[in-house]
Amino acid sequence: MELVELSGKFQRRWLRHTRRLTIQWNQPDSFLRYVFFLAFMGVMFFAYALVTNLFTIPLSGDYVLQQIPFYLNGYDDWWHFFRTGEFVLWDSSTYLGANHIGSNSFYYYLNPFFLPILLFPRALVPQGMAILMIGKMVLASLTFRIYLKYQGVSETNSRLFSMAYGFSGWMVYYLWFNHFMEVAVVFPLVLLGIETLLKEKKIILLASSLFLMGITNYFFLVSTSFTAFFYAVFRYFQTLPRRSWQDSLKIIGLGFVGFLSGLLMSGFVFLPSVLVAVTSDRVGGAWYLDRLIATWTAEDWEQFWRLLTVWQNASLTEEPYNKFYPLVSFLFPTVSNRSSTLFRTSSYDNTISSLFMYTPLTKLVVPS
Repeated sequence: MELVELSGKFQRRWLRHTRRLTIQWNQPDSFLRYVFFLAFMGVMFFAYALVTNLFTIPLSGDYVLQQIPFYLNGYDDWWHFFRTGEFVLWDSSTYLGANHIGSNSFYYYLNPFFLPILLFPRALVPQGMAILMIGKMVLASLTFRIYLKYQGVSETNSRLFSMAYGFSGWMVYYLWFNHFMEVAVVFPLVLLGIETLLKEKKIILLASSLFLMGITNYFFLVSTSFTAFFYAVFRYFQTLPRRSWQDSLKIIGLGFVGFLSGLLMSGFVFLPSVLVAVTSDRVGGAWYLDRLIATWTAEDWEQFWRLLTVWQNASLTEEPYNKFYPLVSFLFPTVSNRSSTLFRTSSYDNTISSLFMYTPLTKLVVPS
């Protein structure tokens, strides 16, 4: 009798939810239909690659050399944890091994956007990665839409520009380094967290979004924190006339707590990762700060001033045109510092990948 009652409740609940979805789907501005449209657009975006490559997106370079092996490694370690209860802290798959959190959090290990790959059979991990890449484009579009809607942008414009954001040059270029894609999903949430702080005096979203960025990719937590701080200062003074001085002081304190909370919560990923990063051989290639400190210590003020004012490379050869790199990159943005639209044009992909999307949008800043 109880089984019959439970079955009846399930059927009634199923019919109720199905009716709601049907009503929402039939509305002219249906959000559900927009989500399906984004998913369809993502599938069509990769349609040729998916059809001709067994539903995979087999990009060359680091994607096949690093990303797929990393995902398989993480897949095995997480399933080892679920089967045995032993959380893998030392990755023995690389020569003598490495600190798993410190070395692999940059790529995948504690990244929540990686974890859905565990739902796929191991043999279908490459196919699962293709689905996840499409999903990240959809999610980036949705989080940016939420931010725009909160800012008072119309539904039509929010959907249009969020779609442009989700399928932007950043997302397309970093398919080969696909753990950079989820950064675009989280970033609008950080901005939204700042807005809720300024308008509602709530810090939960700000702290949780910074925490999410930290465990997703600690590398981008640094640049995101600086960007978010400058954005918060700008928006604080822009909205200052709308608040009392008491609320303005309160927001400063809440903002400090929100930023600090997010950074501290992600510390269990950030600190071990930074300790591993600073011992990397690549760090030894950084010369500018060391030379700047050395000239200051030696009181070589002429060379110190030259380092500050003259654009030069590690061999101190002057590169006069590169001083315009920041301006050119603002008007014609690229997604890598390895090249520019006018300078360092050795790589077509680096130069062109964001040009057609970001340049028209950036130029709208002037009339707006």
